[in-house]
Amino acid sequence: MRIAALILTLAALAACSGPRDLTPAGPSARPSARHVAALADSLAEAASTTPRRAFLERSLRRYGVTPLRDGVGRSRYQVDLGVPIVGGFIPGHHPVGRTDLVVVGTRLDGAGVASLLEAVAVLAERSRWTSQPERSLQVSFWPAGDGVRQALRSSLWPRDAIRAVVMIGPDGPAQVDGIPVVRLAPDADPLALAEALVARVLAEATYAPLPDTLATP
Repeated sequence: MRIAALILTLAALAACSGPRDLTPAGPSARPSARHVAALADSLAEAASTTPRRAFLERSLRRYGVTPLRDGVGRSRYQVDLGVPIVGGFIPGHHPVGRTDLVVVGTRLDGAGVASLLEAVAVLAERSRWTSQPERSLQVSFWPAGDGVRQALRSSLWPRDAIRAVVMIGPDGPAQVDGIPVVRLAPDADPLALAEALVARVLAEATYAPLPDTLATP
């Protein structure tokens, strides 16, 4: 009986630990088909808004993503800054470029949430071991509506510091308020989508100083 109880306890702990606990740590961390599938299963069980928000919050905390701050300075992953969002930050590493921001996100009830969560886990893991991302990242899961404008409106950063938005979603404008918007199709293979997100976000988060218009030839 004691052995059976121990086995059940270990199984429960394993189930609670989360799929990303099996990810190889280090700078070579990359998306895993197994982990994306496990995340998709967990999200399917959290079908309604409240449990899905709670699952996203737990996932971001487990990945070590820095929480947002609400209007009174409290740090948390679920905030209402004009619109209710779940999100956080991955600080940039470039001494100058870290003051720039790249927003990455999708609808919290969208088809690409599992892929984005997997990409965020990989980006956060690489951030602990490498100098990537150079620019800071804001992760955002927003409700239905104009997601890009909601993400920009809810950002805590100055608008002129936001360099790009990378999102999963249908076709739309190539820019919003002068900020480039990169859209990845949500109907792609979930693993391929996670890999594309990591690659595109790191590309957008690479610091490139603005040309010195005052320089003489």
